[in-house]
Amino acid sequence: MAGHHSIDYTSITAPYKELCMKGKGLGHLKNARGLSIEPVTGMIYVVEGGNTRIQVFSPEGSHQFILHPKFAKWGRVDLWGICINDGIVYVSDYQGGRIFLYTLDGDIITVFAKGFTTNKKMIIKMQQPMGIAINQKGDIYVCEFGANCILILENDSNNHIQTFHYQSPLSIVLRKDGSFIGSKGNLIYGKKTSAIESNQMIYEGIWATLCWFGDFDSNGNIFMSDMKGHQILIYETSSGRPTLLHIIKMTFVGSPMGIAVDRNGRIICVTDSKLHFFKGNTKAISMYS
Repeated sequence: MAGHHSIDYTSITAPYKELCMKGKGLGHLKNARGLSIEPVTGMIYVVEGGNTRIQVFSPEGSHQFILHPKFAKWGRVDLWGICINDGIVYVSDYQGGRIFLYTLDGDIITVFAKGFTTNKKMIIKMQQPMGIAINQKGDIYVCEFGANCILILENDSNNHIQTFHYQSPLSIVLRKDGSFIGSKGNLIYGKKTSAIESNQMIYEGIWATLCWFGDFDSNGNIFMSDMKGHQILIYETSSGRPTLLHIIKMTFVGSPMGIAVDRNGRIICVTDSKLHFFKGNTKAISMYS
C-alpha cells in the first residue's frame, strides 16, 4: 500500500519564483500587506496599503483582476489584514477602525464599525484592527491593536462574543481545533479558545523580532513573516509547544509581510512590491513508519 507525502521545508533557501513590480498599474504592488488564498480556487488576494485596493492573482501568480471597492464615502482608508471564508472577503481598515465584508468580485456586503460590550461590561470600540481570521463557524477574530485585545465577533450579526486581552496584537491564525496562534510585537503566543473558562494558554514566550503575519499548513506547522528580522520562521508543533524548524533568510529587497501556505504546501509571501513563491522537497512517508 502506498504511503503519503509531506514537505521538507528545511531545504528551502530562496524563492523559486518572484513576480510583480512597484507601481500603480495592473499587477503592480505598492506597500503590500495582508495576503490570503481563496480555498476553493487557490486565487491569491493581496492587500495594498499604498494603492488602497486588493489585487487578485492566479495560483501561479498571473494577474487576474483588481478588487477595487469604492472607499471614497468612508474617508481615509488604511487596508491591512485580509481573510477569505465561504465566498466572503474580510478586510481590516487600520485607520478607520472598520472591517469591510465583500464578495469575491468586490461588491460590498456590510461594514463592521462600532463599540462592543464585553462580558466584564467594558465598552471596547474598534480602533485599529490589524490581523483578522475566521473560524469554522464563521466567527471573526480581530486583532485590535489600538484597544489591546483580540475581539471575537459573530459573523452574521456583528455581535461581540468574547475578548482576549493582549498588548498590541498584530496577527492571528486559527487552527481547526479552535486554538489560535498570534503575535504581539516580538512575541508569538497560542491559546485554546475551547478552554474559555480557564483562559488556558498553549504556549507563550516564543521570541522573534517582529512578526506581522502568519499561517498554518495541513500538518500544523506555523509560518511567520518576521519583518524586522527579514526572514520567514517555520515552527513544527508535533510535540505540543512549537519548535523552530527552519529559517528562510530573505536575500532580496523588501521585508516579508503577508504570508500564506497553499494546499500544495507552497509558501507564498508578499513584500512591498513583489510576490515570492517558495516550495520545499516532497518526501514520501510510509504508512507503516
